[in-house]
Amino acid sequence: MRRPALAPLLRPIVDALTAAPKSPAQPRPVREERPMSEAVLQRQVLAHLSQLAPHAFFWRANTGGAKTTFGGERGQPAQSGYIRFGIPGQADVLGVAAGRFVAIELKAARGRQTPEQRAFQARVEAAGGLYILARSVAEALDPVRSLLTNTASR
Repeated sequence: MRRPALAPLLRPIVDALTAAPKSPAQPRPVREERPMSEAVLQRQVLAHLSQLAPHAFFWRANTGGAKTTFGGERGQPAQSGYIRFGIPGQADVLGVAAGRFVAIELKAARGRQTPEQRAFQARVEAAGGLYILARSVAEALDPVRSLLTNTASR
């Protein structure tokens, strides 16, 4: 049995691969840059704050509550309860820098402070703390850097 020649079978494939493109590829439309979400902003700010200075520390401060069950050991009936944590309106990031309390409230581009957050800000400032309302990493870090620089120069 005679085998068919491969050249005639491969010719259409070779022609398709070596042919010039019919039209240049259309560039993709440029997508508008999405504003940074509050969660992404929080992660970035905390990452930068952790590297600022050895004598400053910051943490994410959550507020809310959780249903719990406790007891029920050694034949006692289990009890359930609700535990609240945090202060209503407290800032997203809390910390201490150069011996001063710092509260950083992070907001997305269109985010607004709630009345509880404004009340928390007033309490922090009345107690001598530094309250920062930031919509970017730079807005969060610059006042802390300034605080650390001013304290170091004393």
